[in-house]
Amino acid sequence: MFLLALIGCSYDPTVGTLPDNVGQAFAPCQESEIRFLATKHNFQTVFEPCGNNQFGAFAWAPTGTHLYFQLGQTAYVMHASAEDKRTLTVPTPSPIGEAAWLSASQIAIPVGPEAADGKNRLAVFDLEQQSVFYREVPHGSIQAVHKPATPGEALLVVAESETAPRSLVRIALADGAVEPAAPWLTGFDTLDWVVTSGEDMQTPVPAEVAVVGRGNTVTLHDASSGEVWKTFEDATAGALHPKGRWLALEHLGEEVSIFYQRAWDDMSEAQRRREQARAEKLASGLPESYQKTVRPPAIALVDLTDGARWDLTSVQGEDFAWYTAQDYWASFIFWGFEGKQFKRNVLLGQMGSRLRATEIGREFLGVVPVNDEARGRTRPQE
Repeated sequence: MFLLALIGCSYDPTVGTLPDNVGQAFAPCQESEIRFLATKHNFQTVFEPCGNNQFGAFAWAPTGTHLYFQLGQTAYVMHASAEDKRTLTVPTPSPIGEAAWLSASQIAIPVGPEAADGKNRLAVFDLEQQSVFYREVPHGSIQAVHKPATPGEALLVVAESETAPRSLVRIALADGAVEPAAPWLTGFDTLDWVVTSGEDMQTPVPAEVAVVGRGNTVTLHDASSGEVWKTFEDATAGALHPKGRWLALEHLGEEVSIFYQRAWDDMSEAQRRREQARAEKLASGLPESYQKTVRPPAIALVDLTDGARWDLTSVQGEDFAWYTAQDYWASFIFWGFEGKQFKRNVLLGQMGSRLRATEIGREFLGVVPVNDEARGRTRPQE
């Protein structure tokens, strides 16, 4: 499936007005460069590569035919498999948290109260019927929705205020009854709730797994009991593939200069050394308070059979989600390729070739072993 662009190409016109000693480090967005790098690394951009795509959140329907996304204060659903990629505005108030698809046609979206002194609500929009119904939620904040194994229910990440500890509740969509869910789960930063089949694992996998991020640690729990299954350091969020074997971890990548960001093959080594020296000279002449580097959002892959971990250095992004319409595909908010930042976008691409390479110990462009388990598998190309 190839997705056509939605938002027109443009770049920030103020780039050229920066002082020369800083502005030379930046260049306008080049659509051809982004498309080339996306193809090189087996990804496609969902929206126009050079558009001002300030997405708040996104979620693919289970069928992969529709994409929910939030832009500004408005929610949209794009028919990604249609030739015209028609997009409709979701007829609900502004979202106040992350949405989730409950089925191929229903998406649940946290929204504010109907009246100023009312309660926050869960809006369930039915794409086929073009209808919405609401359920009130007796909590100060609804921050995200997750789909549990039980039909007719939704899981809500809630808190009594935006800064209060988070907890999880279960809501029955038929009558709006709300009750605590996973009472062992409190005070977390990120959550991925996964209904698993475990078919890619030879050892037992919990039927439902809570992937919990707290600080710089991600812990996998048996969702029914809270028992710890796996723990990983140097990670802020995780996304478990439903078949149970592969885990994607999000973390901060290595620092890169904001003045020197180049794709791997876009210049000779001599040119690269000159550019690096120029960037270092530019940075040294700036005040200490001036930001000179950035740590991009990075993604790692972990094989849960033995804990072998690899970093993806070919692409950077966050809000990773497995794209379940095609096995071992994935989607995430795009930051850049090869350590070079581009316009924000949603990327979609297949991960299977990377995973197969790690399974048999073959090198793969932009897949770097992190721990001994991964390094022990790797052998050079013949």
